[in-house]
Order: sequence, then structure tokens, then C-alpha cells
Amino acid sequence: MFIEKIRLENWLSHVDTTLEFEKITSLRGENGSGKTSVESALEMTCTGRNVQTDDKGSGMRELIRRGADKAVITTQFKDEGRTIRMRCSITEKSGRTVVIKDPNDETWTGGDYLNNLAAKREILDCLINGRYFTDMDDTRQKKLLAGILLPATVTLDEWVQKALTECNIKVDFSERAFELITCAFEKCKDERKLINRLVKEWKEPETPPATLPDLKAIRDRLKERQDQRTEVALKKQKVLDKFENSQSARKKNTGKVGELQGKLTAEVQRRAQVAQGELSKARLKEAEETAKRAEQAKTLDAQLLENGASLAEVRRTIAKLNDVGESGKCPTCTQTITNEQFEAIAAPFIERQDTLLTAERTLQDQRKALGDPDGAQRTLDGHNQAVKDLALIDEKIKGLEEEIHEITDGSAEPTLEPPDTSEFDTQLKDIDARIEKGNAALVEAHCLEEKKANYEAAMATKKKLDTKQETLEKLVEYFGPKGIQAKLLDEHVGPFQASMNAVLAGWNFRCELQFEPFSFRAGLAGSGECFALRAMSAGQRAMFAAAFQVALAKVTGFNFVFVDDAEVFSEQNRVTLFKNLLGAGLDQAFVLAADVRRNIPVDQSGQPRAGMAFYLFTLDRSGAVPTTVVERLT
Repeated sequence: MFIEKIRLENWLSHVDTTLEFEKITSLRGENGSGKTSVESALEMTCTGRNVQTDDKGSGMRELIRRGADKAVITTQFKDEGRTIRMRCSITEKSGRTVVIKDPNDETWTGGDYLNNLAAKREILDCLINGRYFTDMDDTRQKKLLAGILLPATVTLDEWVQKALTECNIKVDFSERAFELITCAFEKCKDERKLINRLVKEWKEPETPPATLPDLKAIRDRLKERQDQRTEVALKKQKVLDKFENSQSARKKNTGKVGELQGKLTAEVQRRAQVAQGELSKARLKEAEETAKRAEQAKTLDAQLLENGASLAEVRRTIAKLNDVGESGKCPTCTQTITNEQFEAIAAPFIERQDTLLTAERTLQDQRKALGDPDGAQRTLDGHNQAVKDLALIDEKIKGLEEEIHEITDGSAEPTLEPPDTSEFDTQLKDIDARIEKGNAALVEAHCLEEKKANYEAAMATKKKLDTKQETLEKLVEYFGPKGIQAKLLDEHVGPFQASMNAVLAGWNFRCELQFEPFSFRAGLAGSGECFALRAMSAGQRAMFAAAFQVALAKVTGFNFVFVDDAEVFSEQNRVTLFKNLLGAGLDQAFVLAADVRRNIPVDQSGQPRAGMAFYLFTLDRSGAVPTTVVERLT
């Protein structure tokens, strides 16, 4: 990449400044005169952020010159065999807008090029801002270097993709290897934490008996008892009716017959009421068919319970995720969670909830279609009882009719003593006690069946949790610090370090890099010891920062650097700096220094050195808003 020129309009202290660059460009001027504004303008154009903004670019309004409503940065450079022009506009309302084009190729849109810059913005930040890497903490240094070292894509083991699907963990396989592995690791850790909590909270329900009562056998026995009771009741009623009829025969008069007729009418009315409980053939057939579906209904009820347990689990998960979403921070690492990240985390659970709700509605529809087997059975029992009661009533009606006939004919022989029904009463009492026990046994059997279904559903849930827990442990290990990332880094860290040290050696430096645990250390070439960057002196650190920028530019192929704060170097070191930059094989280098001298290097003939440009920046404070004035010295 070779930056040919840049134009700054209403950018910080610049009103309208145009700079043309050479292979080596030196920007001089007192502190605050606007030199670093050039550096930050290029950084904003290429990466969408700079030292005055956060990682998302917030704070851009402060970059617009006071009194203006818009700042424009126009940059022209050569890269990939093209002449590329980028126009970066910044407004308070719209933020940053970039238009890119190749004046020699109107069909080129530059979308892929911008995406490439965005993917490598950490590298560009290091090349444009000399202190960017050296001021990073270990975590950001690790992320930057891993992003450079790791291949663009990674092929996961076949079992891993299957396990991610089974655990409902979605990752974007189009992401770069480092982002994919990091994202998968965090998602697997979060899911493991959730599953571990669910396993811990799970409680084994009470174990049902090994052998359950036979519901059909209990119902059959109850039916037998009810039939026995009806038979005994009919016999008793027949005896009582006979006695009543015989007593009534004593009064062969119109009044008695009227009384009997009244009873007969009442019994007929009663029969009509009881007959309402008797089913038609069609309804009887329908009730019998519905009652036969009892086992099928029982199976669907168990499935509904299991589905409901899974739905409750997912809803608890979503509720906990909502707590995280409201706080806006990860509960583990306290890092800010964006809406996009939160939606990506929550999406599989919401999708799972929708799936379970759909399954629940389907099961409910199927269950509804089966009708009410228990109600149908009760209806059948009511029908059978009505048939029996009708037989009893019909018998009574027949007796009344016969009694009326006897009275009318004068042939009835009244019975003076009431009949003894104690035997019938004893039998009925015994049968009622047996029926009561049977009903209690039926209720208990239903409860045990429900308890068994709940137990089986709970144990099935536990088995799923255990399986998922085991799978997540394997995934966390696979994507963790000692997993596939460590394997890939081990394969690439040696060649990268060698490439970096080949360049750093020209600056009398070397570096040592390891990832687990992470460490980036630097030392003098030829020495046996390396140190943390913060242990270096200010001069050494500044020189190493420049050397590292050059090495990074060479390794990544960008081939340009911005060296800031060159005034911290001694005169001798400054000469060394320019010498090393000229001999580094870079396409371009920029040196910024708080230096107000107007003299420039010349060749042996006394002419300014070819391929070098020197600019002097001053700040005009005469107006309400200070303005940068730029003078080209060569």
C-alpha cells in the first residue's frame, strides 16, 4: 500500500489541508500543531476509529472542527494494482460514511476491499499508531497476534459439528478462525454453566412401585359389584313393591286406584327422566370407541408432561439470559454484551421455545381429537346404570299396573305383615363397602400411573442433561486454551516469530512469543534474555515500537508505517531510525516529531534527498478557532 495524498476538510484543527507523500515523509511541528491529526485521519478512514474514539467509533463529533457540521477526509493510494480513492465523511447525525472507488475502473465497488480493511483494522491501528501495540494489555496483544497467526478458516472435526448441533450452539463458520474458535468457546462455556446449574438443581422424584395396579382389572371388578348391587336392589324392590301392592289391594275404591294411578304416573315420569341417561346406539358406539382410546390418551398426556418440562427448562434459560441482557454485561467476565451478541446467544433458546410450543399445540390438538376417554367411560357407566334403573322402574310400573288390575277385579289378597328385607340390606351394605374400596383403589391406581409418568419424564430429562453436560465438557476442552487454537498456534508461531525476528534484527532487536500462557517479550539481538515491554526504557520502547511496526508491516504485507513521537530519540538514534526505515524495504514510512527545525537532509550534491518529503506544521491562534498551517519544506 502506498498513500499518495490526503486532504483534510474541517478535521480537528485543519480547515482545508492537502498533503502529498513520498517514500519517506516527515511531519514536523510543535505539539498540538495538527501532525497527529493526519495520522488519526488515516486511521479513521481505514478502521472507523482512532485514539479519540472507542472501539465502536463513539466520540466522532469531537473530531469535527468547531463551528462546522461535517468533516471530510479524502485519501488516494495505490494498492493491489489499483488507484484507490476513499472519501470518509463524518457528521454528528450520520456518523462515518465511506465512499470508495477506482477512477480507472468504474465497475469496481470496493466492497471486498473495505471488508478486508475492517477485518485487519487491529493491524492497521498498529501500523498507523506507533504506541498502539506496545500500550496494549496482554489480552488484546494475544487477540491481535492470534488473528495474524491463525489461518483465515479452520476445519472442525466431524464430531464437533455434530456436537454443536446437538447442543443447539450456533456459530458462524464464515468467521475467521480466531473469532470462530473464541465465539464457540464462550458459547460452550455459557451453555455448560447453564446445564451444570440445571443438573445441580435437578432432584430425583419419588420412585414409583415396580408393579402398578391393573386399571382394567379394577374397573372390571367395580362393574361386577355394581351389577350385583343392581340385582339385589331389584330383588328387594320387587318384594317391597309386592307388599305395597298387596296392601293397596285392601282399598278397592276409586280413591285408591287414583292413588295408584298417581304413583304410576310418577314412575312413568321418573322413567322418562332416567331414560335421558340412556344413550342412542350412535352415541353408545361413539362413547365405547372414545373409551377404548384411554391408553392412547395416557401416552399423549405423558408426552405433554415431558414437553412441558422441556419448555419450562427453556423458559428458565431465557429468563436468565434476559437478566444478562438487561445488565448488558457478561456475568462471568463482566465484558459488555452487545445487542447483536445477546441476540445471537438468545436466538437458539427462543427457537427451541417456539419448537416446544408448536409441539405442545400439536400434542394438545391430538389429545383433544381423542376426546375424553374417562368421561366416555363415565358416560357408559351412566348408560348401564340407566338401563338397570329402567329395568327396575319398568318392573315397578308393571307391578303397579297389575295391582291396579287386581283392585279393579277384586281378586287381590292383601298381605298384612311387611316383608323382611334385612337379608337384602345386609347384602347391599356389603356390596356398597366393596364398591367404595374399589373406587379408592381406582383413584390410587390413577395417581400411581401419573407418578410413574412423571418419574419417567424426569429421568429422561436427567439423561439428556447428563449427555449434554458430557458433550459440552468435550466442546469446552476442544475450543479452550489447550484445544484446537493452541494446536493451530503451535503450528504457526515458530515461522511468525522467525519472520518478525528477521526484520527486528536489522534494528538490533528480537522478540519471543508464546500463547499458553501468553507472553510477548523483547530484547536486544544476540542477547540471551528478553523482557516485558514495560520493563524497557522509554527510548528503547519507542525504538522497539518502530521496529515492531516495520516487522509487522513486512509480515502482513501492508508495507507502510507511521512512527510518532520521534522527538524522544536522540540525534544519533534519529539518524539510525531514518537509516533503518530507508533500508527496511517498505513501500512507505511516515515520521512525526515535535520538531520546528526547517533544515532538511541533503545528498552529496547539496540537493534534497529524493523520495523524501518534509512538512512543517504550525498553529495559527489568531482566530476564534485555532487553525493548522502546513508548509512543505521540500
